This record gives sequence, structure tokens and C-alpha cells, in this order.
Amino acid sequence: MSRIRALIGLAVVGGCVLFACWALFDLVRFGSCASGGPYVSARECAPGTGWKIMGLTGSIFGILLGVAITGSARAGLAAWGIGFCGLAATFLLASFGPAHGPDNQPALGIGMGVLFGLMGLPGLLGAMSARGPKVAVGSPGG
Repeated sequence: MSRIRALIGLAVVGGCVLFACWALFDLVRFGSCASGGPYVSARECAPGTGWKIMGLTGSIFGILLGVAITGSARAGLAAWGIGFCGLAATFLLASFGPAHGPDNQPALGIGMGVLFGLMGLPGLLGAMSARGPKVAVGSPGG
């Protein structure tokens, strides 16, 4: 049962990370926009932008739910590392990839890519380390 629970939790984490990266890719590639209000916007937001922002936010809670399902501290480290390194790669791909938008801002892609990569790397290394936490969350001693 423990392995099935871990697989379900990691599948939830993986799906949410993929969804977050997909939503962020479209948001970064499209660039800044505005919709509604009393002012005339220079650039209207693409259809579905609000849903992508809500999905990006919701995927963070989905990742936390997936980690809770696994019940493992190491899964939390792995989710942290995979999430932030995935978002770093997404920023770089959206800024420099073949499908980058017309308002490409390479400084944003580099800055956020490096920052998120530096945030995620310790989580990946901790999750892969032989000395990383192996205690299940909520168990005696953990």
C-alpha cells in the first residue's frame, strides 16, 4: 500500500508540475497584457489567460497535495527541486526557444531561469543524496 500511495502522490506532483510549466510557458511567451477596466490597454490578453493564471496557482496546491499523499519528506524535496528546475527551464525556453514571443525579454528569462534553478538545485540534490531524509512524515522520529 505504501508504494501505491507513493506512486499516486508522485503522479499528482508530476502532473501538476507539467501543467504549471505549460501555463507559465504560454504566459511568458505572450508577455504583458491587460484586459478590462477604464483604461485603454495597449495589448489585450489572449483568451484563456485568466484560466492559465488560476491553473498555475492551483497547481502549486496540487503539488502540496501530492507530497502529502506520498507522506515522504524526500518526496517534498524532490517536488521542490523538480518544480523550480522545471520552471527555470520553462522561463529559458519561453525566452530563447524557437517559439518565443514577439515581445521577447531575454533578461527576464535569464534572471528568472537562474534564480529558479538555484532555488531548485538544493532540493534535487537533497532528494538524491544518500543522507537525505528517509523518515515518512508523521512517523515516530519524523
